Amino acid sequence: MMTRLIFVLSIYMLFIPVISATQIKPKTLKELVPASDLIVEVFVADVYGKDKYGAIIRDPDMETGPQLGNKIVINVCVKEVLFSAKPMEVPHCFEVSLWKRWHLSLSTMLEYKSKDALLLLKGESLEFVHPGHFIWPQEKKDEIVELIKKRDTE
Repeated sequence: MMTRLIFVLSIYMLFIPVISATQIKPKTLKELVPASDLIVEVFVADVYGKDKYGAIIRDPDMETGPQLGNKIVINVCVKEVLFSAKPMEVPHCFEVSLWKRWHLSLSTMLEYKSKDALLLLKGESLEFVHPGHFIWPQEKKDEIVELIKKRDTE
């Protein structure tokens, strides 16, 4: 499930040229965990689109891309805070937007609704730590926890 999301996002990053878009260099968990300010285990409560005015879009054919004002939003509820770089109040539920420069349709992301995932975030505004690699499948939890432990000892 989440592994498929990472695979789909990786394919888009590697093979779809995007006019005026920045290429995304793939990063590993070993690079991303130390760069993260907040790592949380979440339940994906909802997945939807938003237009440039912030109106919610439920049409599965809605698309994102560099010239479009739409974005895909993942609404999550925190199950567990695995790491926080500094004391911060983490909202119980919040939104995270996918990088809107990808050419994606909402339908490609709807299957992740009602699933658990791990988010690697930065800043108090809870932005993704890296556009292509901020959401990880539940199966990566043990590896992420080990990297957090290493981070804490270095």
